Amino acid sequence: MASILVLDCRSDIRFSLSLLLEQQEYKVFEASDPEVAKRVLAGQQVDLIIQDMNFTPGTNSGQEGLDFLGWLRESTASAPVVAFVPWSNTKLIEQPLAKFAKYAVRIREFLLVRK
Repeated sequence: MASILVLDCRSDIRFSLSLLLEQQEYKVFEASDPEVAKRVLAGQQVDLIIQDMNFTPGTNSGQEGLDFLGWLRESTASAPVVAFVPWSNTKLIEQPLAKFAKYAVRIREFLLVRK
């Protein structure tokens, strides 16, 4: 069974994604912030990470997500990442994301990032 880590500070988003993915028979791990995600990744192999780019209420720079991607690149985890980019102009985040990605594909508000 493939496993997916859902990293988002909003419990309703995590719940919705988990419910949808579990119905498709994926094993889902949830993390509310990057520190929790790091602990999950220390103990579990995951096949995909779905993450938001902001974790502190009131922030919208995407820097928290970029910091996590930087940590992920240096870690032993090898899962691809789908990053939620909640802006209508995703070009603002594409360039910073490019330094972490082998490729990035824009699909409306989502970017698929492969480390």
